[in-house]
Amino acid sequence: MFKASETTRTPAQILAHIGDLLDWALSIARGNETWNNSEPLVWNEEIDRFHTALKSFDDYLASDSELSASCERLFQGPIADALTHVGQIAMLRRVAGEPMKGENYSRAKIAAGQVGADQERPSVSSIDRLTIADLLSSVSISADSKRPNQLLSKARSVLCAQPG
Repeated sequence: MFKASETTRTPAQILAHIGDLLDWALSIARGNETWNNSEPLVWNEEIDRFHTALKSFDDYLASDSELSASCERLFQGPIADALTHVGQIAMLRRVAGEPMKGENYSRAKIAAGQVGADQERPSVSSIDRLTIADLLSSVSISADSKRPNQLLSKARSVLCAQPG
């Protein structure tokens, strides 16, 4: 398993922490804030756990259920923290010689509710700049670089919604 140095987390440890952050975000949104430090699973199982946690959080955001915390708290807390760690995975991929393929996410095909690994392949030329979408999608490391972008779509709709 790749580890950049003695003091860094492995990608699986980082992804386990991201899963914990998504679980924490869901617990905050539901009003029963709970934190858990999970032991990392093997990589493919950790990827599955990530998608499960992302889908659970996304489903809750898409539901009619009331948010028990402000959008700002959710996005400035667990989501911002998760994005930081996804950036670490992106950097570790480059260090390991496996950089992510860039993509123009302003043209990506985003489908509401589709947060798993089964994403449509990009249809436009790639770019080599990292965006927030790149960071979120990098945790979906699979052989064909499929992307989970639904959370961004929901985040955008929640943050851009006009008050009542």
